[in-house]
Amino acid sequence: MCARALRLLSDFIMSEVYIVICTRFTFFFVEFLLSHPLGCDFGAVRLLGGLNNREGRVEICYNNVWGTICDDAWSHADAQVVCRQLGLATIGALAITSGFEVGSGRIWLDQVQCRGNETLLISCPARPIGTQNCMGDHNEDAGVRCRAGKGSNSHTHRATQLRT
Repeated sequence: MCARALRLLSDFIMSEVYIVICTRFTFFFVEFLLSHPLGCDFGAVRLLGGLNNREGRVEICYNNVWGTICDDAWSHADAQVVCRQLGLATIGALAITSGFEVGSGRIWLDQVQCRGNETLLISCPARPIGTQNCMGDHNEDAGVRCRAGKGSNSHTHRATQLRT
């Protein structure tokens, strides 16, 4: 039972390393983790390291793990999509390179090339997720600065479409 629980835990957390103490409670712990996932929603974005909640290094969620975005080809169109996804104003959104504290861990995206009208950053053309040429160097982490004011995110778009 403990070997099966260890394998399930390994599959669930992907690349993270955890120590599991094998007891009769281990399998119940794994079942709890699988039914209450830790981490984040696929494709979610967040801003970290800025002076307020409208600016910072952009991080995106993949496989329940937050990771950064390499700033190669990072543009104002990409910034608009991030701001829109966060429900912030998109007019005047700025793409920032190397302007915020550096991240750590995975670099999920590189060569992101949004058109600017997408509702989710994960839907923009880019290199295959996890493939990047930033050499694991977080000095090239992409950032944004969104303007104050409310924008519309994907949930707002869906609600508007349902009412019409």
